[in-house]
Amino acid sequence: RVHPRNRAALRTAAVLVTFGLLGAMLLWPLPRYFRSAIPGDGFDGWQNLWNLWWIRRSLLELGCSPWFTPLLDYPNGASLLFHTLNFPNGLLALPVYEVLGPYAAYNFIVVFSFAAGGLGAVLLALRLLGCRWHPAALFAGCAFAFSPFHMAHLLGHMQVFAFQWLPFAVLGAIWLWEGGPAPEGTALRQQWTRLLLGVLFGALAALVDWYNLIYLCLFWAVYGIWQFLHLARASWRQACRAAARAALQPLGMLAVCAPLLVPMVQEALRADYMQPGQGEALALSADLLAYFVPQEMHPLWGRFTGRLLDFWPVSTAERMIYLGAVPTALAMLGWQRGPLRVRPFTCVALVFFLLSLGPALRIGGKVIAFLGQPLPMPYAWLARAFPWLEIARSLSRYSVMALLAVALLAAAGLKALCLLEGVPGGAHCSPAA
Repeated sequence: RVHPRNRAALRTAAVLVTFGLLGAMLLWPLPRYFRSAIPGDGFDGWQNLWNLWWIRRSLLELGCSPWFTPLLDYPNGASLLFHTLNFPNGLLALPVYEVLGPYAAYNFIVVFSFAAGGLGAVLLALRLLGCRWHPAALFAGCAFAFSPFHMAHLLGHMQVFAFQWLPFAVLGAIWLWEGGPAPEGTALRQQWTRLLLGVLFGALAALVDWYNLIYLCLFWAVYGIWQFLHLARASWRQACRAAARAALQPLGMLAVCAPLLVPMVQEALRADYMQPGQGEALALSADLLAYFVPQEMHPLWGRFTGRLLDFWPVSTAERMIYLGAVPTALAMLGWQRGPLRVRPFTCVALVFFLLSLGPALRIGGKVIAFLGQPLPMPYAWLARAFPWLEIARSLSRYSVMALLAVALLAAAGLKALCLLEGVPGGAHCSPAA
């Protein structure tokens, strides 16, 4: 008989490999050109290929910091602190780069984003469903990893399509909030391990893209408020203890990133070149209608939906935010019938959906007016309170956290549907899992 821990490890490896293979198949014929081409539209993909080259050159040949290059703005050199360097991707792809070259290294990150992104969503769904295993969790992985959002940013935004660390960072937050009373012995070591993993995953997500740092901070606020109020009903002391424990993750992540964040703050205080131009926030916000129009890269209806989305004069990568009819319908069922621990993700989905709409509501390419003024959305108030948020100019990308929340709620809905229909949902479900 296989030991339960070995069975879990084998299942995890199987999920990782399966999502990677499915991602490679979905991108066919990319596997045929793994060492000679990259997916994309000929723009930002080449910049990210340069990132992989520069990280390798700086670490292995020059022995210098990758966040400064003497090769740009010669002879002064240029800081890369505000550049989308996505250092963890370059580090992860380094062995592949050495053996197979730069194109294979880039495509390895592409396939890995499907494999690890799907696995992260599956593990997160299992935690929320209270199961060691349930097939509904696979649906969450598919809804997240194979989403239109992911496919759209494969056009060249490596720092965006490499979103695989987000579900792991969220899982770390849930571990800490659900840690229970003060542990001892093995339980204490397990909690320290979870804290370190949560900090690691959060730091990896932030170093891939600073947008992720904003998303995670907002997630911790929304999820933390929900959990605190829920625990405070039973015991304020327990709620305060859990909040203090959970706060260690963002504090640890900020400490890890501090060597980069501190000089970035100093630079932002003395210069404004990283500030987007006037009107960019509105131009790169999500159009409400885009959430209901299927992706334009679909082989069957893509040509038709592409014409519908022409009202949004931005690139395909920024306007493909469709969440999917089936995941959305299942998410509504999950909100109604899912377990209590999945309910906070309803608020998470709503908050990030509203923030992705930007400073003013736009439907069908037209800004909606109220009393002669653009109808303000929550982001406009948030940006006034925290002006540094405006550095993240592509607001439609906030939808990635709404996507993750919907995928998790959909898994809860699918599990509830299986129970309603009498379909066995897995032999290892238990609230204590």
